[in-house]
Amino acid sequence: MNCVYMLLCNDQSFYTGWTNDLAARLAAHDEGTASKYTRSKRPLQCILVIYCNSATQARSVEAKIKRLQRKDKERILGDTDQMATALWKMTGETLYFARSFIGIE
Repeated sequence: MNCVYMLLCNDQSFYTGWTNDLAARLAAHDEGTASKYTRSKRPLQCILVIYCNSATQARSVEAKIKRLQRKDKERILGDTDQMATALWKMTGETLYFARSFIGIE
């Protein structure tokens, strides 16, 4: 299933990516092979997963989230209603998301 995910890095920065195999991608991040950015910022915590209807939609949502300022990311992460509204505004569609707090160390 195509999804966008957000990781909280050990330096408190955010990393946003998309994948069609979340478990494999998180395992690759854990091993340090998924991204140069996250390789040195482990352990990582998966804090958000957004399920998308297609790879195209996932890439679009990922790009829009990456353009947000940190304060806006923090605001929508802290308020489920704001997150749902922000996702709808980004895509024009209702997306399903899970706020997760999964350590992948």
